[in-house]
Amino acid sequence: MKKSILLIFGGVISFSTSIFSQCTDLFISEYIEGSSFNKAVEIYNPTSSAIDLSDYKLQLFSSNSSTVSQEVQLSGTLNPGAVFVACHASADPAIIAQADLQSSSVINYNGDDAIALAYDPTGSSATVIDAIGSMDGNDPGTNWPVGSGGTAGSTVNNTLIRSASINQGQTNWVVGATEWEAQGNDNFSFLGSHTMTPCTPPSNPEVQFSVATANVNENAGSITITVNIAGENANPTSADIVLLGSGTAVEGTDFTYASTATVTFPASSATAQTINIPIIDNMLLDGDLTFVLELQNLTNSATTGTNSQITVTIVDDEIPYYTISQIDDLDGAGVAVSDGVECQLSGYVYGVNMRATGVQFTIHDGTGGIGVINFSSNLGYTVTEGDSVDVTGVIDQFNGYLQIVVTEINMHSQGHTLPVPTVVTALDESTESELVQINDVTIINLADWNPAGAGFNADVTDGVNTYTMRIDAEVDLFSMMAPDGTFDLVGIGSQFDNSTPFDAGYQLLPRYNNDIHIKPMIIGGDQTICPGDSLTVDYSNVTYLWNGTNATTQTVVADTAGTYAVAVTYGTVTAMATSVVTITTDLPDAGFTASAVSVCDNVDITITDTSINANSISIDFGDGNSTTTSPAMHQYTTPNTYTVSLAATSSFGCVDSATVQITVNDCASIDENEAIEMKLFPNPSNGLAQFTTNVQGAYDLKIMDLTGQVIKTIKTSNQVVQLDLTEQPAGIYFIRLSSQKESQTIKFVKR
Repeated sequence: MKKSILLIFGGVISFSTSIFSQCTDLFISEYIEGSSFNKAVEIYNPTSSAIDLSDYKLQLFSSNSSTVSQEVQLSGTLNPGAVFVACHASADPAIIAQADLQSSSVINYNGDDAIALAYDPTGSSATVIDAIGSMDGNDPGTNWPVGSGGTAGSTVNNTLIRSASINQGQTNWVVGATEWEAQGNDNFSFLGSHTMTPCTPPSNPEVQFSVATANVNENAGSITITVNIAGENANPTSADIVLLGSGTAVEGTDFTYASTATVTFPASSATAQTINIPIIDNMLLDGDLTFVLELQNLTNSATTGTNSQITVTIVDDEIPYYTISQIDDLDGAGVAVSDGVECQLSGYVYGVNMRATGVQFTIHDGTGGIGVINFSSNLGYTVTEGDSVDVTGVIDQFNGYLQIVVTEINMHSQGHTLPVPTVVTALDESTESELVQINDVTIINLADWNPAGAGFNADVTDGVNTYTMRIDAEVDLFSMMAPDGTFDLVGIGSQFDNSTPFDAGYQLLPRYNNDIHIKPMIIGGDQTICPGDSLTVDYSNVTYLWNGTNATTQTVVADTAGTYAVAVTYGTVTAMATSVVTITTDLPDAGFTASAVSVCDNVDITITDTSINANSISIDFGDGNSTTTSPAMHQYTTPNTYTVSLAATSSFGCVDSATVQITVNDCASIDENEAIEMKLFPNPSNGLAQFTTNVQGAYDLKIMDLTGQVIKTIKTSNQVVQLDLTEQPAGIYFIRLSSQKESQTIKFVKR
């Protein structure tokens, strides 16, 4: 604790050893809310006695909360006129150098959070004695204004110093906001000491209770009431502590106290006097009760100070039990009316644990459902769906979602059957924490199925509405592929909406793989097909097993009539898809004729359809050209072997095909070769001609018609050969000479 003491009174430094009516307890003397983690709170002891800090706590009320968010118990002894500094562990070194306590949980506020100093001698009945900011649940926006004139400012990005004239705490923020002086952002020069105008000593002894209000838990056993004196003198001083009749607690039932007790301060002694009052735990749920004590009949001309009365509140330790429907009401802004209420609930467990650390699940008691959460501990309970449990905790609303932050979970029985989910077509407040089902949905964008972090969202649609499906990282679906097809979606309704009126952001959270009820089908359903057609399942990212064939492919060939069935499995879920197949009798028989199967290039060939029961045909010439008419004439420009195919389609749509190979020869483009001399005379002629060549040795002489058909082959080594084509019709013919070295062709015209 820091030792610096600065007291100002009429320009003369002085300090009385007495306790005056204004200087009765600790108060907050400085507040720092600067950049980054530059945050600190300074506490000052204005009394003339050392104070045991273990009776005090610092409390954080986050944002507009009316309940404590974080608190820290103080420790040590704070001497008169000394300060105690608590700061964030990551604050500036200049702050840490002055700190007696580092707390990154409580000293982790922003300008819209309230900080309170509470007196709690029992450790379970804290009474706020000073505060910065309001604790009434009203949202201040980003900060609270403080001060006036040249020292006006706010609780954000500022150092605030308690005015020197202030010598006690203030819990009414309307008054408290006027007691501070703003010193600017990141100003640490005042930290570690405080300046206060000394309290004025009374002319006669002044007696008062140490506090005006005090809380005690019903199960605490007793409460100690402290009475202080200031201005003590050479005579003893006595005061009666009288029980007034204005409280709600009943003496003898809720506490034990004779109508009057007397405390006596010895002569010249400022030592506080105490009385002990037994508290009775009546084991009844009767709410918080109060009794009031008053100082009367003071001796030695003593007067009472500010705290002439003390109101003691007996805090009921019997936590109330509610049905879920009793605590799930919302106000007009969508805010839970029961937010911050401590209570007990019971219900059946829905789903799995959706937290890696702690617990998060849903319970339902028949009147409604609610989320159950503990962020750090499972409280000795392993989440098992179908359990009957009691839970104790505080109602909380997180992004519109109602939950109970639990401190206790008791399991009573197991194995209960949950009701069937309710089929809905909308997600809204009525589906929150309810087990519901949406039928016939598909994932809109499979790329949204992206396992990462704490979970992911994927929108689904039933063709009319769009819904948000939330896959939590603790659910087995998180590690699976997306169901690529239609399914019925079962899950627990939830909400994630970070702004009032909390009427959007509704989600559906499947609990496990079995909540995805896949609905595969064979495309076309029951159908009449052609032999050899394929049957295909309309689902992906699954496995298949076809009955009878044991095929594991998405598509199978159907050659015969009958019922085709396939088991489609998505993880642990299997569904059957069937199709009753009939084979049509409307079958084509494809056929065609070709005017030639060997032809010269650039010469017409004719394809004629001879198919039976064909509603349409398609002829593919094998060179990239096709036609749907018959007969069809075609010329090939490049010598090669081509496959001509004809597909015949019946009126039902069945297809049959026929093929033939066509050889195209290099005929028309061949002329006399300079290396081989060939002559025909006469040419043209009536069919008789003399062929001469300069080829030495054996060679073949082939005579071909215009289609490339070989009419006659002559094997010879003569250089003069008599040709007779008189029996052939008039037309163009080709004479091809082939030797061991090369070949050459000459054209012959018969008239």
